[in-house]
Amino acid sequence: MFNMMNVAERILTARKKAGLTQMEVANRVGVSFQAISNWERGVSMPDISNLEPLANVLGMTVDDIICDPVITSIIKNEEIPEEISPDQFNAVSPLLMPETNIELLKRVENNTDKELNIESLCKGKSEIEKMVTEAYEDDNVTAVSILIGRCSEAFISDLAERAYAQKKAEKDYEDEHEDDEDYEEPDYHRTTGLFSVIIQHDSDTHRHELFKRAVKDRLSSFISILLPYIG
Repeated sequence: MFNMMNVAERILTARKKAGLTQMEVANRVGVSFQAISNWERGVSMPDISNLEPLANVLGMTVDDIICDPVITSIIKNEEIPEEISPDQFNAVSPLLMPETNIELLKRVENNTDKELNIESLCKGKSEIEKMVTEAYEDDNVTAVSILIGRCSEAFISDLAERAYAQKKAEKDYEDEHEDDEDYEEPDYHRTTGLFSVIIQHDSDTHRHELFKRAVKDRLSSFISILLPYIG
């Protein structure tokens, strides 16, 4: 598991081994000595543009500093893995452009136990709302749950209305085609997960009641199917 304090320790150890002061390293890398101090204390990570110069000054490679092949691969703009951990995302996101962060966010493991650091992803609500829209269209429940709380009430209301309309359309379609032999039931688990994440931030009480009723109806349907098996 990636640990920023381990990176800090490696930078500090390498600097002392090279017999350099923080000011000397700062001058050669082209940053302030406060930046070097922050890197060595684990307060922040070197910017992506500073990693290679820092490694050269300390007689290291970027791989030596990071010691995480996934993060190193992302930094070097090589292949991005299908899944990354929340820790890896938090470590690498401040080093990257917003566009790359948006792509990374789609690949974070479905783990909502940990808060993700998304401050570096965007500067305003409009960019966050664009990301939420993309995440919603990709059925990315994790990304929506992380970002939705930072959106405006009007945006959340519009998205909740859209999500409810989608679920209603699915229900209407099911009612109309449930007797068809080739009918395939929608992925209710996925769409319900998306809507439940959005609805928690929605101030419209009418939609809340509609959603509760839809969930109760769905549960009742499942229970009726299971009853013959559980007695």
